[in-house]
Parts: sequence; structure tokens; C-alpha cells
Amino acid sequence: LCVDDDKDILILIGHMLKLRPNIKLLTSTEALQGLELAKTHLPDLIILDINLPQMDGYAMLRHLQDNENTRNISVMACSAHSSQTEIDKSLSAGFMRYIVKPFKIPVFLELIDSILADKQ
Repeated sequence: LCVDDDKDILILIGHMLKLRPNIKLLTSTEALQGLELAKTHLPDLIILDINLPQMDGYAMLRHLQDNENTRNISVMACSAHSSQTEIDKSLSAGFMRYIVKPFKIPVFLELIDSILADKQ
């Protein structure tokens, strides 16, 4: 599941994940819908934008962590902010990994492969 308010990012991630045909991608442009998709589909991984309108990525992560059914889903933060302070804050909040936009395709795919390999 990818939750990002930038539709171009969702399209880009969709194209990148076509290189991994065993992955089914669900997308949402808003946190509330993303939470519902997470509860319904229980994805192996959520790629979550930090700077969402209405509810930011940190608040959505807390909702996921507070729900018995979604608390064990791996969540990777994505943001255009590349400061070490922001990265450390995200990892401390409970994000499994952090990736900076714009994505470098090999780095993105390596992170995805690594997270999903840990799930097996």
C-alpha cells in the first residue's frame, strides 16, 4: 500500500513496482482512506508520505500502531525532507525505513526487496 497525496509519486511507484510482478500495489491519496485500505487488506508494507494533508504520516502511523490488526505492518516513510534530524525523528516514531524523494530506483527497489524478504 502506498499513501501519498502526490499522484505523480503514486504513478512512479506503480511503474517501479512493475519490475516486481509478484507485488500487488494499492494506493491512496489520503490518510483516512489509506487506514481503511490497511485494515481491509493488511498489506505486507505501507509506503507512507510524511506530509499528507488532514492527517500527516506520523498521525497515520500512530493509528496503525494502535490498531491490533495493523500494528505489525511494516511502514516505510517517504518525504522530500532529507535532513538527518527528520530521518531520525521518523525512525524513532516507528517507521521501519525512510526514503527521500525523488527516489533513486535501485535504492527504492532494494529497500522494498529487503523489507519483503524479512516478511518471509
